[in-house]
Amino acid sequence: MHKSELNSFIENSSNLPFHKNSLSYYRTIWKELYEWLKSSNRENFYVDDIDEFCKYKFNTTSASNIDITSPNKRYFSGLSALKNFIRVGKWRQKIAHITYTFEGRLGKNFSSFLDEYKQIQQVGTVVSTSTYLHFFYDFLSSRNIGLNSISVDCIDEVVDIFSGQHQSVRKKFKNKLRVFFRWCFYNKIIEKDLSVLVKKEKIIHEEKLPSTFSTEECKLILNAVDRASAVGKRDYAILLCIAVYGWRAGDIRNIRLEDIDWKNNKISFIQQKTKVPAEYPILPVVGNAIADYLKNARPKSNSDKIFLKMSYKFSGQIITGPAFIQAILLKYIQRVGIKDLESRKHGTHALRFTLATNLIRNGQSIHITKSILGHKSTDVTLNYVRLDIESLRKCNLHMPVCISPLYKKEEV
Repeated sequence: MHKSELNSFIENSSNLPFHKNSLSYYRTIWKELYEWLKSSNRENFYVDDIDEFCKYKFNTTSASNIDITSPNKRYFSGLSALKNFIRVGKWRQKIAHITYTFEGRLGKNFSSFLDEYKQIQQVGTVVSTSTYLHFFYDFLSSRNIGLNSISVDCIDEVVDIFSGQHQSVRKKFKNKLRVFFRWCFYNKIIEKDLSVLVKKEKIIHEEKLPSTFSTEECKLILNAVDRASAVGKRDYAILLCIAVYGWRAGDIRNIRLEDIDWKNNKISFIQQKTKVPAEYPILPVVGNAIADYLKNARPKSNSDKIFLKMSYKFSGQIITGPAFIQAILLKYIQRVGIKDLESRKHGTHALRFTLATNLIRNGQSIHITKSILGHKSTDVTLNYVRLDIESLRKCNLHMPVCISPLYKKEEV
């Protein structure tokens, strides 16, 4: 998109599907982006330029690194909406309201694939796959291209239009196309397996250690909770479940009243991510916190979920996404003023990593650590061994003596 097209788009954006106050704010943000493009002498505008603009303005490309109470959160929301529109040609809606229509003979193949895909995949995966494939379907329909007429150039073009230079999006799009092409081939919809035409997208990531909190930071976070208030009782129980048991945000959202067996002193449930059964003893510190919340704070509700929303407007409603749990943790992180958040991840998974690291440092076996964290494979658990620096030092090897006429002894 040429920058003049962006300016024209902003000037004629009065009828976009946003509340008038939000739209007015978003247009101000987009105009600021346009002025930055002009000052940077950029003729063309790409999706990646939005990330560069965020880095220029906030020194970060992630909204999670911005103060949750700051109006800058809304700033990121406006840029994110624009980014999504450029990629897919539609304004983002809530996932529950997104419905994609596939018409005609071509569309029937896409619909049949998605119907089968729903039987084996999580809802979120199906929704994201629908988004990618609907864009591909629109692309083929607009050019009157049949599935058997797809070429390498056709695939490259649609990926370039949708993803630009954003490598992670390009990789996801190509993965979705491969799965769809294989399904078409196995169901004899296409004559050749077109998945071999989808070039692999190489993404080089720098090796990073998992982010963790120190013991002192964990204590600060937990002590920052006002346990005398109803919301504080819920938040304290949630944070303990992550810090003590290492539960994922999805498991915390889904845990039910019947999953707690007070008589036999255990908590049992099926993990949302891995579908693997998990069982934990009710430790006094966690059990007391959950009991305090259930008796004195949990709002009245017909839901069997333990942890519920508690604000006046949404009291008693279920927690619908992991972002809610992330926001609870972030609230107390910011309250105690933990520093260096720019250079490390600080979501609920960081508390899981902290638990895993402490277990390994205290000599717990990999298999028990795997069981506590609910991993499917010990290969995942071994990832945390890298954080146990003191134990790794015991495994160091002495450098062998270098015997070579090319080096003097004092140089080796």
